[in-house]
Amino acid sequence: MSNDYDGGILFTGKDIVNEFSPTTIEKFPHFQGCKHKNKKICLQRKITTFFSENFNSELIDCVEKTKAYNFVKKRYELKCLELPKHRRKFIINFKIGSDGYIKGIKADTHPNIKREIERVLYSMPKIVPGKIGWRPVTVRYTLPVNLM
Repeated sequence: MSNDYDGGILFTGKDIVNEFSPTTIEKFPHFQGCKHKNKKICLQRKITTFFSENFNSELIDCVEKTKAYNFVKKRYELKCLELPKHRRKFIINFKIGSDGYIKGIKADTHPNIKREIERVLYSMPKIVPGKIGWRPVTVRYTLPVNLM
């Protein structure tokens, strides 16, 4: 595997070693067919819409099932645990890879909610990657979430 140094970006084969913040790239990632002049706004709207349409909101009311003993019926029953209100607001950090796919999802929330976040974001359609010059680059992205 050869390393090429070109204009301050280190390339190893086809993957880019560095990742970039949205403010340092020349062309912002976007979805194919985006008609809005501002690609950042277009991407933000599409990701937010896709996330809200595909996220299983029933998890909020029953994030985990536990066994609880019912003293009246004298038996164990499954009981749902609700996601506490203070844990419903959080930030999802991920990367839009140079190949156009979501990678490296991080969210500080309940493990079952995190699995649902991963399921939704990994199922997103391919994104046209951000670019510096003509080369596609990996771009960090932040998505604020407020589950109601």
